[in-house]
Amino acid sequence: QSWDAALARTARAWANKCVFKSNTYLSKRYQCHPTFEFVGENIWIGSYQIFDVQTAVSTWYKNNIFYNFSLHTCIKNCDRYIQVVWDKSYKLGCAVVFCEEVGGIRNAANFICNYAPAGNFLRRPYKEGVPCSGCSEGDICRYKLCKNAERDKIVYYSRWHPPWEFRIVCDEACIVLIVLRAWFMFLGLLIAFLIKKNFPDMATS
Repeated sequence: QSWDAALARTARAWANKCVFKSNTYLSKRYQCHPTFEFVGENIWIGSYQIFDVQTAVSTWYKNNIFYNFSLHTCIKNCDRYIQVVWDKSYKLGCAVVFCEEVGGIRNAANFICNYAPAGNFLRRPYKEGVPCSGCSEGDICRYKLCKNAERDKIVYYSRWHPPWEFRIVCDEACIVLIVLRAWFMFLGLLIAFLIKKNFPDMATS
């Protein structure tokens, strides 16, 4: 998997809400990413004092004890594990927000990872077999995973944010307007100062 800035923004936007539930926009098309129709999600919530990424991901992966690969059944919720190992998810973006309280935990770390394409329970999360035997043409095998430079390149999506995220937006035109307004204000004050200095007897209204 390679890093994806848009997925990380979605994770941060939802984590900022400091609520103990999954993103309600996951089931809505293109609400969590500009190019992927749907994305997956994993959430870890705990005290900020014990938070670290490895602990959170290990917690999700350890749900594998509830999953039977042969029968493709779960004895308890194993969605987190299935998403971690989902073979078609090749993009990942995560964020952590420290909240005053989440789910009854005070001073909580709200850590979220989003994945694309999203995993699901319609089939097994991967196929058994020789590592990398299912790689596409142009892929290389690294650490027993299929890698593709074009597919895995990082795209920053600098102009995209989740459409449901509350934020104060100031684009390039807005910034130019603010700078020009400040400049003209400074220029006006400078002109007034110079007039008063050089023409002290001039009456102004």
